[in-house]
Amino acid sequence: MRRLPVLFCLLILAMASGCATKNVRKQARDDFARGDFAEAEKKLASSDVVSEAKNRLLTLVSLGSIAHEAGRYEKSNLFFDQAAELAGQLYTTSISEVAATAVVNDNSQSYAGLDYEISMIYYYLAMNDLMIGYAGTPKEINKSFSSARTRILAWDSFLETVRSKNRGKPVYKDDVAAKLLGAYVHRLIGTREDRQIAKVLYSDVRSLLVKSLAMFPAFNRKAGEFRGAYRDFHKKELDEVRRKYLDATGHFDKLEKFVDVSARNLARDTKSTLVILDSGMIPEKSEKVFTVGLSTLIDSIEDEKTRRAVDQIGTVALLQFAPRIGIGVVALAVAGSVMSDENNKPDTVASAVDRAVGFEFKLPCIPEVPTDVDYKLVFKSKEGAETEVPLAVVNPVNDFASLEVEARSGAVAAKTGIRVGLKYLTGLVAAYAAYRSAASAGEYLAVLAAMATWIAAKKVVDATEAADVRAWDLLPQTISMTEVDIPPGKYDLTAVGVRGADNWTFGLGEVEITDKTKNIVKRRVLFMPPVLKPSTDKAAGLM
Repeated sequence: MRRLPVLFCLLILAMASGCATKNVRKQARDDFARGDFAEAEKKLASSDVVSEAKNRLLTLVSLGSIAHEAGRYEKSNLFFDQAAELAGQLYTTSISEVAATAVVNDNSQSYAGLDYEISMIYYYLAMNDLMIGYAGTPKEINKSFSSARTRILAWDSFLETVRSKNRGKPVYKDDVAAKLLGAYVHRLIGTREDRQIAKVLYSDVRSLLVKSLAMFPAFNRKAGEFRGAYRDFHKKELDEVRRKYLDATGHFDKLEKFVDVSARNLARDTKSTLVILDSGMIPEKSEKVFTVGLSTLIDSIEDEKTRRAVDQIGTVALLQFAPRIGIGVVALAVAGSVMSDENNKPDTVASAVDRAVGFEFKLPCIPEVPTDVDYKLVFKSKEGAETEVPLAVVNPVNDFASLEVEARSGAVAAKTGIRVGLKYLTGLVAAYAAYRSAASAGEYLAVLAAMATWIAAKKVVDATEAADVRAWDLLPQTISMTEVDIPPGKYDLTAVGVRGADNWTFGLGEVEITDKTKNIVKRRVLFMPPVLKPSTDKAAGLM
């Protein structure tokens, strides 16, 4: 027993260290959002952050993002190459995360990245090569474009693994941006074989517009029906899916038009300019609170010592005792159910005995921010002529992130709830024992002793069972693209975001369009328009 204070102090020290680096990462995100890339890099390159072995992947991708936005593409590739190698090593671990979460908290594991995050590593690697090549000599151009093609192939190989793992599920498993960027890279190289590959990729995109993006309200007004019927789509023809489950939005129509234009440009072999705009920032991952009913936990006890202690007290006695020491009552916890949250109440009314006391536990979530802003770029020549270029969203990164985190949380919710709940149940049993021991001193003092025991036990569980909210939070909310035929020359570039009667304008500096080869223009707008209505976190499929 004398070792407990020492262990508790070590736990507090570990928590303090973790909180310190977490704060540094948050400060770096704030610097990044202001466009102060030098200060953001300085914070993330500090010894405290770099020495966190379990968060090395996050550090690498964050530093890669900063270098990319600062225009230091070769430096960015150094970070992202390391990140890709590390992600490959950790990926087999991430596949077993669902099972591992039943035993230990995710925060104790090395962060392996989610599918959409690993996919974005390849996006930045390909973009870095393209931007390096675009600014280089003819020899450097060929080398960089060839390297970009290799990145695209590696990207598709990774996505094939994801497709196999997530087959039949309405989650991230393919990427329209990967196909479109890949097609453009093959067009840049321009061999007969590469041009044929580009043609196939554009054909693939037309089906992916439905299969990959129609699950989101930004692209499909019937997104809910689409997700509900998704598991049966392998039995249906694509035309039937479009007819029954697709009500295309403006985002869908613009993307479909962009694909058609790109395919025609391939056939005509034009010197069109590829325009890419990364906009906004993905919301920070946060905690979402769930509850698990006490009777469910009692039914799940496997430890013989805990089982004997609970049997000696009695289920009814514990249910009646818990509210007296401040454990909240869950209004609709159901016998036999696992858990509920405030947006996913069980519909069956509980029995009188299990009406019931429940314990809270937390799982990660990423808020859904509506993709409701249309962006366009304005090229203004030195003579004052303006060319407006509407953009099509090709990757709603935030939507994919929110959906994948939701699916992962749903997959581990039952096991996590039981694991964490049993820890709380042990604390409740200890509190009851303290109450009985102090009963001779009077009811008031007995309740105080029980409350003190419960609070101490709860603090330890809370400290070790926080939701894993680590994430690559420097990613854009959306990636948009288009192609435009624009004469060679120097232009002042402006981005305009439009939502209804509101609009926002951002100067993006000067850009030069050359007549040497196909041109690429890429910019980032860090501004996030205010959300009109709070997004509703949908239930994570919990039963």
